[in-house]
Amino acid sequence: MMYYGQEIVSVIFLDISERLAFMFGDPVAKDRLRTGGARWVQAGVTFSGATAGCLTLGAPKDLCHEIAANILGLEPEELDDGLMAEDALRELLNVVTGHVVPGLQGEDEAFELSVPTFREMEDGDHDALLQDPNTIGYELDGSPVLLTLSLEADVA
Repeated sequence: MMYYGQEIVSVIFLDISERLAFMFGDPVAKDRLRTGGARWVQAGVTFSGATAGCLTLGAPKDLCHEIAANILGLEPEELDDGLMAEDALRELLNVVTGHVVPGLQGEDEAFELSVPTFREMEDGDHDALLQDPNTIGYELDGSPVLLTLSLEADVA
């Protein structure tokens, strides 16, 4: 069951994924996601203002190539290097976070976003995310994705 902030994140994530990356998705129960076999990566953005926290997006590395290709209007094999794929995941999350924060704290409240980070996930990291109650599971064009909203109150 999602709490209020997760519902906002979910609606915005699916909308931005469709409009920016031309990818369609649905929330999926985390116990139904198949996360094994592929190398996973994760982007993260912290935010501060009336509401503070972090939003992370974990996905199979191959999905990042599809996101980049869709944003750029190319085929995945046409991408020059892996940096475009990394940048695409960071940009997708940055846009999502830029819409989520006003949804959480109000449109008139000022906020700051960090520069998005990117990392290769270690084996088992996605399993830990599956256990995190702050994580929402999705299938985005058939690939598993894990979006985690951690608010400062959740961490304290």
